[in-house]
Amino acid sequence: MRKFCPLKRRRQLRHGLKLLEIRGARNDKTLLIFAGVHGDEYAGSQAVVRLFERLDPRRIKGRILMVPNCNPSACKAAAQCSTVDGKNLSGVFSGNPSGTLTERIACILSKLIRQSDFLIDLHSGGRDLDIAPLSGYLRCGGQMEALQHKACIRFGLPIVFGQCPPPKETKVGPSLLPAWKLGVPAIYCEIAGANSCCEEHVVAYENGMLAVAAMLGIIPKHTASKMPRPKRIIRENDLKKSCLNTRTASQHEGIWIYRKRVLQRVQSGEIIGELRSLDGECLDTVHAPSPGQIILLRHSALVKKGDWLYCLA
Repeated sequence: MRKFCPLKRRRQLRHGLKLLEIRGARNDKTLLIFAGVHGDEYAGSQAVVRLFERLDPRRIKGRILMVPNCNPSACKAAAQCSTVDGKNLSGVFSGNPSGTLTERIACILSKLIRQSDFLIDLHSGGRDLDIAPLSGYLRCGGQMEALQHKACIRFGLPIVFGQCPPPKETKVGPSLLPAWKLGVPAIYCEIAGANSCCEEHVVAYENGMLAVAAMLGIIPKHTASKMPRPKRIIRENDLKKSCLNTRTASQHEGIWIYRKRVLQRVQSGEIIGELRSLDGECLDTVHAPSPGQIILLRHSALVKKGDWLYCLA
C-alpha cells in the first residue's frame, strides 16, 4: 500500500469553491462531504469546518475531502438558489462544464464524487422550512443500499429514510443522483432550519460525520461517540407514493399560521394550520389528509401560491 506524508490543507477550486482535505499516511478510502448546497443552510457548513479543525491527519487512514460551502453566491445572499443564474444546485447534478455557473459548480462537485468511496451531503430547512432531523439514501438494492442504510443508522439522527431512486433516465437531480449512477454509496442529512443555526445541530452533524468515518475505517473507532439509535425507519417502495413527492403546497398567497410542530403525529382531518390574507380573512384551513408524522413544516409566515406548507410520513 502506497504511503503518504499526513497533511491537512485548504485548496481553492474554481468559482469560489474551497476544498478542505485531510490525508493520512496510508492510501485508503476517500470520504467526501458536501455542505452549503443551499446558501441558507448553515449547520452543515459549520460542522464541516469544526471537523476539519478537530481531526489529526496522523490518525487518518485514507482521505476526507470537505466542501463547506458548495454554493458561494447563494450563501452570500442567504438564499437557497444562486443569485447569478437563479438555479437550484441540488437540482442540476451532474452539471455541465459549459453551462451556467450553478451547472459548472455541479460539474466540479460531481468530479469529486467520482474520486470518492462515500458521500455525505448535509442540508437543513433553510430560511423557510423546519425539517425533522433525518438521514436518507436511495434504495438501490444490494450491498450499496445495505452500506447506505448502515451509515444512516450510525449517523444517529432520529429518522432514517430510504427513498425510491428516480427513473434511470433521469439526467439531473441532487448529488445522490450521480453518486448512485457511479456506484458511490451516499447519504444525505437534514436537520431543523427555520433560519437558525444552533449548537446542538452543529454538534449532531459533527458527531454523525465522525461515526460514519469510523464505520468506514478512516478514523479509529474510539474517536467517534456512540450515537443514539433512530426512533423511526422508513423504507419506501413506490416512487409515485413517496411522501417527498406529495408535499402539500399552498393554494393561496397570504400568511401561514401553523398549529403543529415537526415530529408531531396527527390524525386524519386534524388542522395543521390555516392561511389568512394580510387583512386577516381566512383563505383556507389545512387539514391532514391521513394519519402521519410531520417531517417538514413551513416556518416562514408569508407564502406564495405553490410554496410547500408541510409533509407527512
